[in-house]
Amino acid sequence: MAFGDDLTDKTVSDLSLPSMHGLQEELPGLLFLSGSKAGHCARMSPGRWIIGRSLDAQIPFPHESVSRQHCEVTVRPDGVVSIRDLGSLNGTQINGLPVGRDASVALQEGDQVRLSASAHLKFVRQTSREAELQEGLYKAAVHDPLTGLLNRRAMDARLEQDFAYVRRHNTDLVLAVIDLDHFKRVNDTWGHDAGDLVLKACAHRIREQVRQEDLVARFGGEEFVLAMRGARAHDAMALTERIRQRVAIAPIRVPEGSVPVTLSAGVAHATEHGIESAADLFALADRRLYLAKNQGRNRVIGPTGI
Repeated sequence: MAFGDDLTDKTVSDLSLPSMHGLQEELPGLLFLSGSKAGHCARMSPGRWIIGRSLDAQIPFPHESVSRQHCEVTVRPDGVVSIRDLGSLNGTQINGLPVGRDASVALQEGDQVRLSASAHLKFVRQTSREAELQEGLYKAAVHDPLTGLLNRRAMDARLEQDFAYVRRHNTDLVLAVIDLDHFKRVNDTWGHDAGDLVLKACAHRIREQVRQEDLVARFGGEEFVLAMRGARAHDAMALTERIRQRVAIAPIRVPEGSVPVTLSAGVAHATEHGIESAADLFALADRRLYLAKNQGRNRVIGPTGI
């Protein structure tokens, strides 16, 4: 569909599209152009697909500007794909023109789907091989190649979304900023290859202690971030302490021997006084991390009284 076409004359009922050739070989998809999932492509088989902020949506778009059930995409067996708005707050647009609820609009390759000023998708058709390449690019863009954890870019986007969610739903978000102690000595003594093995092992020990829904990211260097949405501050402190113990209890084996490792951590939660943004939350947890370092390392420091 060319930019500026009149959508009122191109509903599914009167627009003839070429049928999809080989559903098993080529499927329609929606490519995320913005948000924490930018670069990811949601492939769609025949059926109805709800796009929305809700985790129950078939195609979740985790952004506060997107309605819980924002719009619906229908994929017909003959390959025709259409979209209609579901009464969303910010509306749905195709190539800059609004989509209504009363009539579905047919999608053509390259169409731009706008859910809000911050939420954009692109309609594509991909073979299985193209989809694999696209997903590989997406994973490379949001994951740290050494540890497999989320990278800083993905963490920043996810943290903003989680903070908006807890404010909207009057719940809590607990953040732990974790740093390996004296990591420079590991690289200087054992070499950078051994240092990489230590980072990978520590990432694994952190990941195995947390819930599936928790965010774990490598912030950079030897620093990690753990975000626990809906967790109580007391429970999050206990979890972070278990992670500290799990890392310290056994040296990490490398080809040259065994490397003893400890960590320090600072913990903060979103309902503390003065926290108005995700940046405020991170800054408070980071200050407590450095307090833990200054008090001798190998410890967790959180809010007073917890």
